[in-house]
Amino acid sequence: MIGTTNLHPNKVGCLIAGRYLINKMIDYGVMGAVYEVKDHKENDLKAVKLVRTKNKKNQAEPTLKSEIESLRRLYGQEGISLLHSVETLENFTVLVLRLEGKSLRRVRKANELQRFQPKTVQLLALSALKAVQTIHKFGILHTDIKEANFTLPLENEPRLVLVDFGQSIKVIDDNGERIKYTKGSSVQKSVLGSLSVNNGGEQTEADEMIMFGYFVLQLAGYDMAQARPGGSAERQRAKVELRDTPETLLLYDQRFLCSVLRVLHAQVPGKAVDYNAIQQAIIGCTEYDPNYRLGWKVLKDTWTFD
Repeated sequence: MIGTTNLHPNKVGCLIAGRYLINKMIDYGVMGAVYEVKDHKENDLKAVKLVRTKNKKNQAEPTLKSEIESLRRLYGQEGISLLHSVETLENFTVLVLRLEGKSLRRVRKANELQRFQPKTVQLLALSALKAVQTIHKFGILHTDIKEANFTLPLENEPRLVLVDFGQSIKVIDDNGERIKYTKGSSVQKSVLGSLSVNNGGEQTEADEMIMFGYFVLQLAGYDMAQARPGGSAERQRAKVELRDTPETLLLYDQRFLCSVLRVLHAQVPGKAVDYNAIQQAIIGCTEYDPNYRLGWKVLKDTWTFD
């Protein structure tokens, strides 16, 4: 039984809290691991996230608190990870979650071409947008939007599920008021983040849509390792083509090479996000746009679409 034992990614066959039998590991990271388990009480499959909370620095506590608060606020919402319960062992906190399917990252990587076709990208992006819009409606920012955090449901339903809220933040309090931003309290810098956030600014819904744009590129097979200075030849060529202002040099990073992401970039931090405009852009994102020279040209040079 797992209690005072050290967390290890391979605990198959162990019993958690006298109830959850570990079938296999789904994923693991610095703070803990996620397992598929058999719930002996309800005789069904669930997911359990084990997070070590008793350590010298208590590094997991802030993220764990954020995840639990966010999932409780979002309980029962379609397309969002479902938290059944939270239990505490001597050294661990146990989050019992609905079991979901494979992540989009695993599905894409299993494909020989390691990318989805344009129409599939559109359908996945529309489903993901609905989930992101839902959490924003409830005053939550995920702050870690990427293909690894969207899963396919086990049920035969045409929707994605947004998971892993360990880095989530509340921007609306329980009274419906916007939480005042304290400089320096925003999320950590990320190559997928907006320029504003990476400069220490407030994280807003509009900034999250910048990250959503990178997620769409991931679906199309874009190597996110190239989304940083000194990247691919296509990136360097794009920089040469855009000499107008320092801001234009960021277009390759933040306008994401196609018209849908141009709309995302147009969202202004601190202002309401135009989700309908984003949705319409996604629907037409594979159509040729002669007025958006950077996006389509570099897109064609970078990928070969079927």
